[in-house]
Amino acid sequence: MAATEDGLSREAINNTDRLVYLSDGVYAIALTILVLDIGLPASFDVFSSSSQLLKALMDLEPNIFAYIISFIVIGLSWRAHNLIFRYVKRYDTNIFWFNLLLLLSVAFIPFPTSVLARGINVVSVVFYASCLMIAEGLEAALWWYATRVRKHRLIDEDINPRLVLYHTTLFLVAPIVFLISIGLALFAPRVALLSWVLLAVVEGVIGRILHGRWARNRVK
Repeated sequence: MAATEDGLSREAINNTDRLVYLSDGVYAIALTILVLDIGLPASFDVFSSSSQLLKALMDLEPNIFAYIISFIVIGLSWRAHNLIFRYVKRYDTNIFWFNLLLLLSVAFIPFPTSVLARGINVVSVVFYASCLMIAEGLEAALWWYATRVRKHRLIDEDINPRLVLYHTTLFLVAPIVFLISIGLALFAPRVALLSWVLLAVVEGVIGRILHGRWARNRVK
């Protein structure tokens, strides 16, 4: 391990494939195990009436809601991670650790998802939002570092600075939304949930606004 770390510290590694393969595997596993928290109570009688079965399924609403939110957030995070390594051509020790911490936080997401599924209250919502804010913040930090470090030329040298700013802004949307939701949860936990539902919409709107400004500047 020491030799590997020394090698990483001396120069950037020119092939990110294995780092990406590891990351894809962690994302896939995290997405898959989310569904394990959805299930009928162990005490449920398979021969119960239809009305009882319907009630049992309705009681799973928090579990299904938490599952959908986490699945979408992890999916969006994977898409962003894939975009990062579309531009990152090599990595150094810091990229390795930023990515490893990001994967650690992604692999942990099923736990706060399970906590949220047990009941929507101040503690569960703040805990969930905090975990997701950390994960999304690490992804933003990964992109920020890769595009700011010039010594190892981690990204293509000819990348447009406006493109870097565009993606940097979008990477900051999710952690900011989750940070705001923590404050909202202290007064209205269910309102905080709404901000998570609107996350993809907010990212899309901001992306269109930035893209429109970029296109107008190119015309000028």
